[in-house]
Amino acid sequence: MKEFVLLFVLIPAVLLCDGDFVSSRSSSALLRDGYTGDKYTSLKLETKIGKVNLAEENTAPASGSGFALFSRNYLLDVSASSVPSKEEFEVKRINLFVAPGEYEPFVIGVYPFETLKNCKITCGMFKNSEGAFLPAESFEINNVLMRAVGTTFVTVKGEILERADNIPSLAPSVPKAVWINVHPPAGTPAGFYSGMINFSPEGKPAAEMSVQVRVLPYELKNPPPDRMNWLGIMSGSWDFERQAEEFRCIREHNYTGEITNALAPEGEDFTKANRYMELAKKAGMPGIFIHTNTHCQGGLSLESSYGPNGHGLNMFNSESYAKTAALVAKVKANADKNNWLRTVYYLSTELGTTFGEGGTADFTFLMKSIEEYYADIKAAGVETLATFNRHEEFALHAGLPTIDWTGFNGEMFPEWEKGLKKKPSLMTFVGIDQRMGHGFYMWKFGFKGVRPWCLDPGVMYPREQGLVYYYNKKAHPSVRFERIREGADDYRYLYTLSEVMKEAEAKGIDTKEASNMINLIMGCIPYNHKKDTPGVDYLKQDEYRGKIAEETIKLLAKLKK
Repeated sequence: MKEFVLLFVLIPAVLLCDGDFVSSRSSSALLRDGYTGDKYTSLKLETKIGKVNLAEENTAPASGSGFALFSRNYLLDVSASSVPSKEEFEVKRINLFVAPGEYEPFVIGVYPFETLKNCKITCGMFKNSEGAFLPAESFEINNVLMRAVGTTFVTVKGEILERADNIPSLAPSVPKAVWINVHPPAGTPAGFYSGMINFSPEGKPAAEMSVQVRVLPYELKNPPPDRMNWLGIMSGSWDFERQAEEFRCIREHNYTGEITNALAPEGEDFTKANRYMELAKKAGMPGIFIHTNTHCQGGLSLESSYGPNGHGLNMFNSESYAKTAALVAKVKANADKNNWLRTVYYLSTELGTTFGEGGTADFTFLMKSIEEYYADIKAAGVETLATFNRHEEFALHAGLPTIDWTGFNGEMFPEWEKGLKKKPSLMTFVGIDQRMGHGFYMWKFGFKGVRPWCLDPGVMYPREQGLVYYYNKKAHPSVRFERIREGADDYRYLYTLSEVMKEAEAKGIDTKEASNMINLIMGCIPYNHKKDTPGVDYLKQDEYRGKIAEETIKLLAKLKK
């Protein structure tokens, strides 16, 4: 690679106006990665009239010639205006570990000092000291496409993973992230495998990054549905070609089911609902699935609250409840007949938002009415779920025998923590670092499921992030979804160790060291899942996972003696 000189000059953060927009690094990144047409024009217009603030980072571009590779932790974004640190440029080797059958990511960034064309990315031969090789299919190379994300405050950052071994062009000072997933197949021999990742633009000297992959001597176990579930909300459809691809993608990301309205009958016909469930089973989804066609949603008043049979008093009355209960009985009969995967019925969420002119009277009426709804649906013999967003609502309903699963749309609080020990609970929103919130946090508090918002992008607003982007008949995961998968894997590492500990204890082997290590890690996990906690280092999660893996290896060795 050519010699280059780095120049770092700190400048204040810049909010772009229309004139700046066209010549900005953000604009260049969007056009490069296919964010064109109406989406691009709309963002440009909104920036011009001040409806959105499009921001670039507070560092000036680096200068030099050719290009430079850098390494960045995959929990950190690469935006259109990112300038890597000196330490990121100086990384000589990336080290990682992975269990056979697991996906483990690393990110190689490319910082172009000039225009680059037809950039090829290739993986060299990876072999260990015994001469074993990782097959070529163990490496999934992804071009990370940038996208505008946010509402009033918008940033352009790497968002969508698209399988590619060639990047057509790169503009000066606009970085590119290459996301590589290492996925050694089941049965891969343990050991340290070394190789090179090569980046070669047309007409330019190539550059390489050294990578060492440690393949662990054991495979991860999957927790059963009565232990933990990862569930995509706002998901599922009767577009079955798309749905099959969606199931493939989310199963690869450890998802166990969906929260969906695709299990409803079409009139009295369950053909499409049954087809959806058959695709789920074919994809190896273990369940649980959560049925949303019985769901009641809260609003700012009684009248704005709604459910399957309308708003306000049109929904919250005995006749309406009986109608929905009859439908649920039909769904259950069909589910039993066709051997559906375990299905839970989502009955209500956020009903505690009701204030309006009625105030306390409306809240009291709604709380008593929904209790009748819960009882009528439960009488159909199904498993039920309700989530809450006020402490008063949780206190009134979380302990009802008609509610099997609970959840809370807010921060952790003592009553919820106690409730987690009494019946299964679903985490409904995770605000902190996606990885910790979907893995270690789930383990610490004993959650049985997590429901990130949301599977499809743009549900609430056009630049909302999703988990899966579907186009060209292919499901493309987001960077956020990759991070969530890492959280699910953290849970799987812990679950695997806990199962090995049980086996060891049954044979009289001391597991105190492993137990103490888990307790130490859990002591580092914050109480609050909605925002970052000062003093918590979210980049230490690989260190935690490494300690879990080492304890597992130690116990497995003792079990073999």
